[in-house]
Amino acid sequence: MRLRGRRAGPTSISGSSCCLRGTSGRGGRSRAETFGWRWGVSLSMRRWPFVFLGVLSLPAVGQRQATSGAKVAATRSELYTLKSCVERFRKDCGRYPTTEEGLPALYVNPSVKGWRGPYVSKLSKDPWGNPYDYDSTQRGFTITSYGADGIPGGKGGAADIVVMELPVFSRWVGAKAPKPKMAEGDIATLRDGLDLFRLHHGRYPTAKEGLAILYRTPRGASQPYLDRKISFDPWGGSYRYTTGRGGYRLSSYGADGKRGGKGENADIEVQE
Repeated sequence: MRLRGRRAGPTSISGSSCCLRGTSGRGGRSRAETFGWRWGVSLSMRRWPFVFLGVLSLPAVGQRQATSGAKVAATRSELYTLKSCVERFRKDCGRYPTTEEGLPALYVNPSVKGWRGPYVSKLSKDPWGNPYDYDSTQRGFTITSYGADGIPGGKGGAADIVVMELPVFSRWVGAKAPKPKMAEGDIATLRDGLDLFRLHHGRYPTAKEGLAILYRTPRGASQPYLDRKISFDPWGGSYRYTTGRGGYRLSSYGADGKRGGKGENADIEVQE
């Protein structure tokens, strides 16, 4: 028996009958319309596994965030402990460990007179398994954890976590203090702040950033590079900060506020 004009039912979808090309069968209905109810149910059902997986993943996301926060808190606590140990080293030895000596100087005597360590029971790594980075200048230092990714910079859990010891504010105090010496003390303090910035960022501030950036608290740190603002030189002029070839020039133009001069009019500057 030949069955003319009979469309295949839903249970007979096979071969070319499943290729929904929009061609019309008898009665002007397309194959897509004929089997549309089956495809509609299928697409709707496909969404539910993703919704279900999304709901299941919410506790895991919260747990990861809590774990990350705990690691950041533990890192900060250990950084401040290390900072205290470096201070004890300085009290005994008269200076901070150099960058080359690093934090191992807290555990093993680097042949420094006055060393009374070990100042730490062991040299630990941060909660992500990376060593702490230590850099020092003559009068300050930084200790850094580079966060979850172990790379300088980053955001969120990958952001750097830093503690710093600021250089001592060295401006002379007293009305009779010679102004050139006061300017030299200011410039020495600003220079230490610039060195700390460079240790943290791998560069000196740009001319656009200027000295003002030394008074801002960097991300991951609890204090700025300098905790006391030096607004003007002893004669009321501004300190000049210029950059070039990876270095900088920091100047006071003396009593007359002009380039050059002698005595109190002489320029006081450092250049890196």
